[in-house]
Amino acid sequence: MQLARLLLLVCACLGMMGAMSAAAVAENVSLDAILADPTAYEGRELRIHGFLQIEYEGQSLWATEDDFHAQRYGRAAWLGIRFHPEILDDHRNGRRAYVTGILRYASDPRYSSHGPHEMWPVEITDISTIAADP
Repeated sequence: MQLARLLLLVCACLGMMGAMSAAAVAENVSLDAILADPTAYEGRELRIHGFLQIEYEGQSLWATEDDFHAQRYGRAAWLGIRFHPEILDDHRNGRRAYVTGILRYASDPRYSSHGPHEMWPVEITDISTIAADP
């Protein structure tokens, strides 16, 4: 009887661990797909690839490096991170990278403005990872 309870407890724990690890996996999605239909991704945890540029009042993930140089704000996502000057020297800055976080769109009144002067169409908040894109 005790062995059966122990086995049941172990199975339950393993099942919960599997559910937690499955829920922790962010969906890979392109910035182009997000910008084409931001409401479809609202509030979801995503892993988004793009060109990372972090500067004062300009921490963003751009669809391409060309979009950054042409300052096409409609093709970028504001990054909801605190700016620190030392991040400018980060090896990921000015390169292809991916950002994992929660997508926010203007439909949510708590996130109705994205970045200074509201120039970015979407924002990535609750960022858990910023990593170089190999």
